[in-house]
Amino acid sequence: MLIPLRPKRRDLKTVPHMEDIISTCQMVNPKMKAAFVITQCPSLPCMASRILQAKEVCRSFDMPVLDAITFSRNIYDDSEEKGLSVMELDPDGKAANEIRQIAEEMQLQNVEYTPYEPTRPQERLYAV
Repeated sequence: MLIPLRPKRRDLKTVPHMEDIISTCQMVNPKMKAAFVITQCPSLPCMASRILQAKEVCRSFDMPVLDAITFSRNIYDDSEEKGLSVMELDPDGKAANEIRQIAEEMQLQNVEYTPYEPTRPQERLYAV
């Protein structure tokens, strides 16, 4: 299961709740795997720290988070309006490459996942 999150506080505040939901689902289906993907990221280089902080929040809850991300691009809205995927609308475009990277990484996540190792015992990061 892939859980999209924007690098915004209101999205990151849902991570503890998502952890509970995923844990409950895994009781029913122990083989279920889940990971967060950071989406709709700002493309300004000065905002890169927001993306990294969002990933760190997710990892602090022992939840895998993909390295691949999507940026905020008009083509995502355009493709939705046309009933197409970004890969159909512009197969060689940046958005299509972002989706390919997510798909490739999801396949790798099913093979191996290294849990977050907190620097202090019971350390968890919260978005404030």
